[in-house]
Amino acid sequence: MKAMKECGECKEKWEKKKIKRINKKWVCIYCYRKRRDKNRDHILHTVAGVRRRSDLEKGWRERSKARKEKEQKELGPMIPGAKQVKERIKKVPALGLYLTKVEKEVLVKKYVSNGMEYHKAYAKLKECMDFLYQLIQRLREKGKSEEEIDKKVKEEYANLMEED
Repeated sequence: MKAMKECGECKEKWEKKKIKRINKKWVCIYCYRKRRDKNRDHILHTVAGVRRRSDLEKGWRERSKARKEKEQKELGPMIPGAKQVKERIKKVPALGLYLTKVEKEVLVKKYVSNGMEYHKAYAKLKECMDFLYQLIQRLREKGKSEEEIDKKVKEEYANLMEED
């Protein structure tokens, strides 16, 4: 008959070769393994600060849900059977309203070379863009065709380019 010892954690009897004495307590190799895993997990996630993937995914889900709720508030109440579409700025590149980055830089350099400060040059550029946008809105309200609007905007843009 082999010597049997009782595990202090799971209370099962084991052979001496499958049991160890830790902190004045007999612990079987299976409970010891669980204890090591628990300690390793504690050190890794609590002390070292490594986050579990499940925790990360939970945070991602919460942020996604919050973002969707925020978008829903912006859109307003949902009407059954209707698609909700975000209102976007309508760009009219064919009319020259939205300038490319290079065109804006050229205009700003032109204003600066005429003796204007940078922040004033950018402010003037913004005023010009607002003026063109309002011009297009006024022409559309009058019921002008797209060709007439395009022609008028190009003329005004050319006038703005020639101004000092």
